[in-house]
Amino acid sequence: MREILPLKVTVERVELAAIQHAIDQCGSVRKAAAALGVDPSTIVRKMQGHKEK
Repeated sequence: MREILPLKVTVERVELAAIQHAIDQCGSVRKAAAALGVDPSTIVRKMQGHKEK
């Protein structure tokens, strides 16, 4: 049985995986942001927040 994580942690992990996948597929933060329907600064902020943890 898998460990149950707090919802916030689970959402952050899924969000970061989606962002990384989009960047890998699109080739840039700007194109990934457009594909995800968010501002590029949102992607940068979320990725920086993840690195600080």
